[in-house]
Amino acid sequence: MKVSTVILMTYAAIIGFIHGVGEILQAGRQSNSFLIHALDVADPDQVWHAGLPAFSIIPDFLISGIITILISIAIIILINVLIESKYLMYFPLLFMLLFLFGGGFVPPFIGLI
Repeated sequence: MKVSTVILMTYAAIIGFIHGVGEILQAGRQSNSFLIHALDVADPDQVWHAGLPAFSIIPDFLISGIITILISIAIIILINVLIESKYLMYFPLLFMLLFLFGGGFVPPFIGLI
């Protein structure tokens, strides 16, 4: 149970990290809505990953990407350190932060399971 929890949460954080890197690569652009695409592709509907859609309350891609990467790194470190502790119940809050700052739609759902 503990090994599968660590693996799934680490996997979710890595997906969030990838979203953050894609957002940083779009530095200097502003989003005009809360729904963003972490990867800048010409037509998101034509590629298998759909441009990695995400939700972000910060309109600047650079800041959103940096925060997403920091939250992802924090999740990876904390899940490996705190797996034996009672603080594991607070990880859904970290995944909700990941969702709000551009970590994508899939990682929070993996992290909340």
